[in-house]
Parts: sequence; structure tokens; C-alpha cells
Amino acid sequence: YPIPKEALLDLVAGGLMDVERSRYASWAELREYCRCVAGAVGLACTAVYGPSDPDAAAPRAEAMGLALQQINIMRDVAEDWTLGRVYLPKAELARFGVAEEDIAAGRTGDSWRALMEHQAARAEALMREGLELLPLLDRRSALCVRAFAGIYRGLLLQMRARGYDVFSERPHLSAAGKVRAMAGL
Repeated sequence: YPIPKEALLDLVAGGLMDVERSRYASWAELREYCRCVAGAVGLACTAVYGPSDPDAAAPRAEAMGLALQQINIMRDVAEDWTLGRVYLPKAELARFGVAEEDIAAGRTGDSWRALMEHQAARAEALMREGLELLPLLDRRSALCVRAFAGIYRGLLLQMRARGYDVFSERPHLSAAGKVRAMAGL
């Protein structure tokens, strides 16, 4: 498969970022991390899928990877905290009045919900862009991308329904919930 060498190198660079950093100052910094660890995966997978227009598919595949990673970040805030990491951008924490102490305490007040809704809006915008990949793929490959998108969108909806309380229970979908999420996309 014509997997771009740059995508594989970016994936390695993203892994190294995880070793070297535990905080990101801005969305621009975090976006670069997400591009490396998830956008690159989207590009690699797209090379395997064989889209009808690879040049048009590339930015859409990268956007889908970014969307899925953004949702991962939201879902895993509590787990990442225990590992000494905060992937939510410092500038956005400050903008919404959320301190790392709030994360440590699992506080889910108005400021937290506003911060997480901001993250969710970003993820949804990226996912809309990423879903533009589907018409460029064959039916089987499109189904695979649709499945991932549906499951992650289901996680996002679950987080929103819980007021973004990702601390008391890690968001997850049952097997039946995954099927419903995929069907609802």
C-alpha cells in the first residue's frame, strides 16, 4: 500500500511528544500532537482504503483522526490525570476558569461543562469535515470509517448527556450502544 512515509514518521514524532511533554499551552500545540498521533493514522489508513481522489481524501482523513483524538482526550481526562498528563490546552483551561486542581478533584461545574462543550464543538466540526471522506471511499472502507465515527460520536453524546462528568465513570459504549451509535450517524 502507498502509505506515506511522512505519516509513519509523524506517528513516531507523536509518540516522542508523549514521552517529552505532559501539557500543551494552546490548541495549536495540541493540534500538532493530535495530527501526529491520529491524523497520521487517518492518512495511513486512507492509503490502504484507496480513495477515488487521494489528494481530496488526505485532509479529510486527517480531520477524522483529529476528531477521534479530541474525543479520546475528553474521555480520558481522569485517566490521563493519574498518569501526570493534561491534554486540554492551558490557554483554554484559563479561558474557561478551570484549574488543574479542578481536574484533580473531578469538579464538573459550569466552568468545566463550558470548557468541555468547547472541546466537543471542535470535535464535531472536525468530524463533519472528516465525514466528507466517505464519498471518496468504496462501500466497505466507508463502512469502516463510518463505524469509528459513529462509535466516537456516541461517546461524545454520552459525555454530553452526563454533563461531561468523565470522572465518576469512564465513558464507554456497550456492544448494543456501539451498534446504535453506528446506525445513528
